[in-house]
Amino acid sequence: MYSGEKVLLFAHPRCGSSNVYQILQLHPALDILEEPFNENFVSWAPENRDYRALVHDIPSLEEQLADIFMQFDGLKVLNYQLRDELIEHLLLRSDLRVVFMRRRNVLQAVVSNLIAEQTHLWKKWNMTRSLASHYAGLQPLDLVDVQTRVDTVVHHMEWCAAVLDRRANGSVLQIEYERFFFAPPDEQASKVEGLWRFLEVEPIPATDLDYYLRPELTKLNSAATYRLLPNADELNALCGSDHNGWLFEPRVDASESR
Repeated sequence: MYSGEKVLLFAHPRCGSSNVYQILQLHPALDILEEPFNENFVSWAPENRDYRALVHDIPSLEEQLADIFMQFDGLKVLNYQLRDELIEHLLLRSDLRVVFMRRRNVLQAVVSNLIAEQTHLWKKWNMTRSLASHYAGLQPLDLVDVQTRVDTVVHHMEWCAAVLDRRANGSVLQIEYERFFFAPPDEQASKVEGLWRFLEVEPIPATDLDYYLRPELTKLNSAATYRLLPNADELNALCGSDHNGWLFEPRVDASESR
């Protein structure tokens, strides 16, 4: 990358950003700090600075970013981890190259996040027992809460996209979860090459990345795991839509299809 430029991996929860973070970390030219403004950051490693507690306004954010960038080539931030005025400031920093991740199926993202809150399992590579064991006893989700969260994510990520539209051309790379992780192999390889070009680093062997590019290996949730929610069908019927996604594709009644 050009001297002085840093990477911002910015996303909303459950859109594949952990996999892309791992892919970036595999590159020998990159060392990205994972979620320094996460509420659990210090608990992951007690020697970590409590960046979240030290940020109160734009000057204090800048002070902590300066500390981070002395040690790392960039950072990963999820959209809920800073207040909007701080997010806007971060997204508009001209010395950052922004990788902006989104998920088309927001309903699945929200439900996956709520399942993780119940199970405390956020990444498949952190499993300590079978997935069925982790997911035993899932409780029903509140329909109003789910719909509210879906609407909040949609509106906030649209706001973030509008902020990023104010940046210079070529300084933002948007990655859509579905088109990146579920693309045919040739198309996925092209998207990975585009990521390296955007960051201006040499590509690394695709075999090194294979695990993190294969949803069947790393993806926690699917139609089968959503079915473990006691009110899954109700969630799908009342919170699903063509705009924000479905847990399962809606069934068409035979009489309606005639």
